[in-house]
Amino acid sequence: MARYKFVCPACKFDCICSIGREKSGSYLSVPMICRQCKDVEEYKVTDPLSLSSSYLGDLSCRVCHSGEYLDEWDGITCPHCQKPMRAIGADVDAKKPDKDFGYGRRSR
Repeated sequence: MARYKFVCPACKFDCICSIGREKSGSYLSVPMICRQCKDVEEYKVTDPLSLSSSYLGDLSCRVCHSGEYLDEWDGITCPHCQKPMRAIGADVDAKKPDKDFGYGRRSR
């Protein structure tokens, strides 16, 4: 699952999250926003179309611990100032290439 750094050019709020829903086995990974504390975080929810009976439990915000204000985040609206945000750079979890330029290490 690819995750990106999002930055709001207006208020400088930033977060790291994926873009939209991603299916992984019997669950969905969904970026969600807490309308109370303005936090954006990735949550795993049970896929309603899955044949699995696994249940991931109640969703609650990791900051204010309330599930009452969680909504799916659209990935483009800043939770603080409501202006457009955008993803910056490549996947933050992508493996970085080695800096030895393919020559390898010399053993002594």
